Amino acid sequence: MAIELRSKAASLAQVCIARLRASQALRHGLRLIFAALVLAGPRRWRALWWPRWRDWLRWSWLSIDRPLHGPGWLDRWILGRAVRQLRAATGEDRLLVLQLIMQFAYAFDSLWYPDFADPVVRGNREILHYLFDFPIFIDSVARQDRIVGFIRRLYGDLERLHAAPLEADVRREIAEHVAEHYSFMPALFSDATLRPLARAAGRWLETHLRLAGHRLEHAFPLRMPGARLRVGVYVQDIEPRNESFLALPFGLGLDRGRFEPVLVTGRKLPEGDFGALAGQAFERIAVVATERLDERVAAIRALDLDFLILANTVTAQTSGLQQLYAHRLARRHIMPVAISPNTTGLSTTDYTLTSANTEPKGEAEQHYSESVQWLDGTFNCFAFGPRDPRLVPTAEAEPPALSGRAVTFASGGVIHKLGPGLRQSFIRILRRVPDSELVLYPFNPNWMLNPKVLGLRQALLDEFTAAGIAAERVRILPAMTPAQILQMMGRVTVYLDTFPFSGGASVLEPIFAACPIVTLRGRTQRGLLGAGMMRSLGLGELVADDVAGYEATAIAIARSPERRAELAARLKTATAAAPFLDPAQFGRHLGAVLERLALGLE
Repeated sequence: MAIELRSKAASLAQVCIARLRASQALRHGLRLIFAALVLAGPRRWRALWWPRWRDWLRWSWLSIDRPLHGPGWLDRWILGRAVRQLRAATGEDRLLVLQLIMQFAYAFDSLWYPDFADPVVRGNREILHYLFDFPIFIDSVARQDRIVGFIRRLYGDLERLHAAPLEADVRREIAEHVAEHYSFMPALFSDATLRPLARAAGRWLETHLRLAGHRLEHAFPLRMPGARLRVGVYVQDIEPRNESFLALPFGLGLDRGRFEPVLVTGRKLPEGDFGALAGQAFERIAVVATERLDERVAAIRALDLDFLILANTVTAQTSGLQQLYAHRLARRHIMPVAISPNTTGLSTTDYTLTSANTEPKGEAEQHYSESVQWLDGTFNCFAFGPRDPRLVPTAEAEPPALSGRAVTFASGGVIHKLGPGLRQSFIRILRRVPDSELVLYPFNPNWMLNPKVLGLRQALLDEFTAAGIAAERVRILPAMTPAQILQMMGRVTVYLDTFPFSGGASVLEPIFAACPIVTLRGRTQRGLLGAGMMRSLGLGELVADDVAGYEATAIAIARSPERRAELAARLKTATAAAPFLDPAQFGRHLGAVLERLALGLE
């Protein structure tokens, strides 16, 4: 029955892929017609049809699904003509040519770069959205480098523009558009230094909020001498997931005689074991359920917190969470890299909390806009309580079956982490281990037959088949529960950690299943997550210094059953005493940092 269902799903997926490709060909043909009208059509024609069709064309299906692999030779020729025509265009003609450029390529591929002095650029919401739009699937290392270079240039210009004298209405306009649309996601999943990017975005976000009437700063009353330090931990949606399991130790291990841990959340605790564990971790639960930003800010400030630990991931793109964190909500804000391997770029975030085992030596300060505070021991800690994956019964639904090949490699990185350099490394490993397969997971549950996602999945498979790896050797699985992943990991030969953005929470199931994990020593904190966890388990030999070493280590383990058994035994023993599973020890280390930072509050 299961085999029949998988066969039907595969057939349906192939039908959807065929229709998707036909649809893409049709849209490209219509774009070519549009290009001919814009570049060669008489000007009087434009005056007739452009004002009528302008708004529809801006957001129509002609403007989406830009080519995954960048513009072809004909598209590049059209873009070159459009850019030359743009130099002489004015008014509506200028908007028309810009619309043509936006339909044919992402901004970094378009041969065009914005001039923020141009009122057409700074006053057009769609153009600002276009500048911050990047593909999820990047097909080559060279293209990824080009994207990151474009991002660096764009955010450098935005930083300089923020410092430049601007008319009040112009500053307001740019601030609103940047705050609404900014993103530097491809840089997050590279080894780029994020500090200048986050700081430029943060300045414009803060400017937008101030111009919109928000008071970002706040003066708190004097503390009572000798009072316990009130430590808030903000988790917008508290539920049993890894981000929350990482947040619980920030309250669970603190000395209650000195600290008062407060969970600040957007909704009530769920019932059951997880809710009970969260209730145990915090002395007080403050539910701030309002959607209005000003009301949320006021409610959190009323808690009179000494510290607020930002326990939701701060992403490399705009969000309502960033707008909240831009306000002074407590006397001191702390961003822990355990939850957010990034930097906020916000002037209200005072400290980054990190540890030496995941920071490049002597370089930490250059990566953060916050003051770096060092935590003893590991950078992270998970508190699972009764939901500990090691204790989950095996009666849960079985994971998808593996192929039965001699060697199974697996990687649980989300799609953003599966960059071109990592995929090429996977290909080289599969070539050198012929009787092997690669299992990739997780994908969002609703990704299975979504047309865009099917195209993305197919692009991944096409890349492997073009390199000589048969499609049946690469499997992309739907999302699974941690228990299902844990069961599957018991049959995996080697787990391949992602790079240059390593896995933190994603390596837990391989660790619990005693599956050997090969990781890479990255050049940033986010590139050292897996390495830090492996070293804390005493398995530093699984941390490669370069890509060649990463591949050689994975291949050597795959070819040696004896080596795998020895590593599995060591993993099992080390996991029983893993420091990143010890909330009491983590709490002592966190308490020491908070005591040090409290000297400026007393």
